[in-house]
Amino acid sequence: MHEHVTDRLRTRFQTLDRDGDGYLTGDDFDGEVSEILRATRVPETAPQARLLRSAYQAYWWAMLHDLDRDHTGKISFDEYAQTVHETDRFKSFGRARADAVDRFTDLDGDGWITRDDYKAVMLAARFDEAAALTAFDAMDTGGGGRIPAGRFAELIMEFYDTTGTADAAQRLVPAR
Repeated sequence: MHEHVTDRLRTRFQTLDRDGDGYLTGDDFDGEVSEILRATRVPETAPQARLLRSAYQAYWWAMLHDLDRDHTGKISFDEYAQTVHETDRFKSFGRARADAVDRFTDLDGDGWITRDDYKAVMLAARFDEAAALTAFDAMDTGGGGRIPAGRFAELIMEFYDTTGTADAAQRLVPAR
């Protein structure tokens, strides 16, 4: 496996493992949504908050079903790394989450995601700030401090494509 693939797998797993216990659990995914809502000051009862939580829950249950080989109700890094290479399986349940995050991050619904809103979501999702902002800047080809809605979902899908080397997505892996 190429070094950039291993680094991306490790970064992905570590951002999802909110409590740092070495396992992915439903609480990790619920915690990420709660942190995103807190960081963006979106009430839990808002429609976009309910959509985001629903997409994260569906994503978690699909991952648990596909990746929990030892049926413990949690996913180890080894389980994650062994199975996640089958990107077609990822794409079947990852797209809904990516689209929900993208729609959510367009906080004012104007069709654009601002750098500040993107940053709030990415930091709440435990991404390295410098890496996240470098990725945003790579997507902000016009330099206006915003990207069109839909582009963030593409970034998420590129980042979770284990074998891909898309420039903006690879920038989400912190420099060593």
